[in-house]
Amino acid sequence: MMSQNEQGFTLIESLCAVVITSLTVLLAATLWQTSLASERQSALQTELTRQATAKLERLRAETHVVPRDDTFHLESQGSQITEQITILPEGGLYRVTLTYTWQERGRTREQTWATYHP
Repeated sequence: MMSQNEQGFTLIESLCAVVITSLTVLLAATLWQTSLASERQSALQTELTRQATAKLERLRAETHVVPRDDTFHLESQGSQITEQITILPEGGLYRVTLTYTWQERGRTREQTWATYHP
């Protein structure tokens, strides 16, 4: 029988410490994975925004555009991306629509930009 003056940890105290430490490490790993996924998604969306802005600015600089519907396949940040550009006449102007579509964690994601060209 242990006397009250003995020092050290009991088996239950040690097990509790191991369980608490394990849960803390598991939570930290989950948060880290979520953070990496969010960072990757953010980087991809930023890259697509840059590409779309540049493409729309180039189209805006053109003196004449013609109606068209083109699809291109790109790769960015390790993702396969479909770029679709549509130019349609609309009331004396041309409506320019640029759409990027990609798969992320089993879900289809899409970003669309639109503007008018004289």
